[in-house]
Amino acid sequence: MNPILLILDGMSDRAGLMPGRPALSRIAGAGATGFFDTTPGGFSPDSVTCILTLLGVPAAQIPRSARAYFEAEAHGIKTAADDLILRCNLVAAGADGTLLSACGAGFGREELDRAGEMLAAAWNGRRGVRFYPLGGYKNLLILEGGAGALPALRTAPPHQNGGRPLSELLPAGGRAGTLLSGMAAESRAVLAPFSREGRSLSAFFWSPSVRCALEPFAERFGLRGRPAAVCATEVVRGMAAALGFDAPEISGATADTDTS
Repeated sequence: MNPILLILDGMSDRAGLMPGRPALSRIAGAGATGFFDTTPGGFSPDSVTCILTLLGVPAAQIPRSARAYFEAEAHGIKTAADDLILRCNLVAAGADGTLLSACGAGFGREELDRAGEMLAAAWNGRRGVRFYPLGGYKNLLILEGGAGALPALRTAPPHQNGGRPLSELLPAGGRAGTLLSGMAAESRAVLAPFSREGRSLSAFFWSPSVRCALEPFAERFGLRGRPAAVCATEVVRGMAAALGFDAPEISGATADTDTS
């Protein structure tokens, strides 16, 4: 029988999650329990760090700037070693310029899809710029040949900065910071038709990344054949691909509590 590793990403309060979940309750009651530190020293706890640790990747080989790259891998977006890859949220801003929602709350899915398409039409074709709408508020931006800007570039995660002025959260550092700040300002003009009742849309660039190389999981552990990962979240699918896993799309696998 082949082993299966089930990762319940983000489940930190075991007692609070057991009621109403009989399968998890049976596992917790019948199995051995304990603690394992999934966050090596010097890292912040996040999905990339913790899942790679669980899969046996040593701390020295865990990339610190690869999340957007993994998302590109999940969508089959080709990147070069010298590309700079960024996540781009469509965020909701208030009339006073403060960040109201990191995921465009207040705007429907069709509106967010259309907004991403409008930005792609405005920016694709410019030298060195590739913009990819991923659906809803999620998008990716690739600056071709921009990887060298990574050390100086500073960005802020939108989900941790609600209520702050967008002007304080713009990318900064070098020519890339200036370019991205200008594109963020331009996005507000492009997306102005969606504005209503003191709420508007803006592109928000963050999580700059570059390509990384990971030792294939099967090679690391001397396995024959190819492992497989069942996952729906883009960053996890991208990590699986980078580690040499098959990651088939399976109906009913939602990456949420309703997964089949």
